[in-house]
Amino acid sequence: MKNSLYLIVFAFLLESCNHYYYVPNTQNVPLMKEKNEFQLGAFYGGGSESESAEVQAAYAITDHVGIAGNYIFSKGGNEENYDYGNGKCIDGAIGYFKPVGDDGIFEVYGGLGTGSQHHEYEMGSYSDINNTKFYIQPAYGISIPWFDIAISTRLSRISYHNIRKQNINDSEVRDNLNYLAGQTHFFMEPALTLRLGWKNVKAQFQYIYSGYLGSSHYSLFEDQHISFGISLSFAERFKQ
Repeated sequence: MKNSLYLIVFAFLLESCNHYYYVPNTQNVPLMKEKNEFQLGAFYGGGSESESAEVQAAYAITDHVGIAGNYIFSKGGNEENYDYGNGKCIDGAIGYFKPVGDDGIFEVYGGLGTGSQHHEYEMGSYSDINNTKFYIQPAYGISIPWFDIAISTRLSRISYHNIRKQNINDSEVRDNLNYLAGQTHFFMEPALTLRLGWKNVKAQFQYIYSGYLGSSHYSLFEDQHISFGISLSFAERFKQ
């Protein structure tokens, strides 16, 4: 019943909370073609137990160099039962892009981000966590005035630090938090992005699979993310 509800109406908050310490954000795949092109997007997304609000921007500072920025706020669980988590992350990236033929674009971005999380396990039992993210994200896409499609893959490196615990009696929770702090975590994240609309305004859909490359504790990280939203594009070629 809950799985069907999730697929139909995007209801991500479940009664029982499985705490995720990494939720993949929507990949910023701008598919820019020229200097001074600017893109702005706003999205709603989530996974099996999370929902997210996201904002993205990208700007082409030359004919082949772009910069990008991303922000996500995500939450999930049941606050009334003191069994929930929330977090936010902001990152910036710089990259190279190159038009291929009339409609194709190859791009690759590398970025750095920082985030914070708060998790409640029961009344008076909680943790606060900071995390740092590095990533590289190559992509290839086709962009025409009314339709975009892109395949991208992001390799993310996440490290957790400044983990603060309060009144945590559950040994499994303590083990999970120790595991987070004890090593660096890598994720391979392929994604499909579709946009449909007009040259300046398109509706966007994106699906991400986030594969954890560690040897255990897979359940600590959300492995899928779906998002919907609006993408705005501003470029000199659109004025012609």
